[in-house]
Amino acid sequence: MPLPPFVILNSYRSIQCPAETEIVVKKSRFIAQAAPANTPEAADAFVAAVRAKHPEARHNVWCYQLRGGQKRYSDDGEPKGTAGIPVLGCLEHVAVLDCVLVVTRYFGGILLGAPGLLRAYSQAAAAVLRDAHVCTMARCRDFALMLPYDCYGRALQLIAAERAVVFESQFGEDVQLTVRTLAARADQLCDKLIDISNGKARIGKIDERFVPWMDCEVGS
Repeated sequence: MPLPPFVILNSYRSIQCPAETEIVVKKSRFIAQAAPANTPEAADAFVAAVRAKHPEARHNVWCYQLRGGQKRYSDDGEPKGTAGIPVLGCLEHVAVLDCVLVVTRYFGGILLGAPGLLRAYSQAAAAVLRDAHVCTMARCRDFALMLPYDCYGRALQLIAAERAVVFESQFGEDVQLTVRTLAARADQLCDKLIDISNGKARIGKIDERFVPWMDCEVGS
């Protein structure tokens, strides 16, 4: 069911990188490819690129499912219900968003029948998703933290306790850190950092983005 446009996700599942996997079923080759895509145009461009890469293939079955609620699929000439739907079903089963998946078939001369096609396309799609490293993408906030040296140790302890990450440090007259935390926890963390520094800590540039996150408590 598509999400209403006003719903803001704090996390979702997607793939970290493009992947390609091949299986052979009764001499037919099924080459599955998956890639990140966050717009219909990006998904369509990936499908077109796969078609261009495999001009001799009989079928290029594809589907995509996006964060905005858009989802589409195509049987690309295979019998209705034997290809596009099971491939999309694999995306839905693992709840992967912002992902496009194409399964290219080179016919091997042996008819598989509807049940055989459905199984083969499902197996190929599931295999490529395993290779694409499905992960949680969390809405995170990066912010600059400036504080005196005598607050540095306590700040690091607090940041670690809050399961945030320091990914850049600069040492000048004061310490400047770039900190990443879940957006939902950011305001609370900033308040605590200011408290433990007796108001000496300063919060600078702030940016929000979705990034892979390993925190098991992340929720949408």
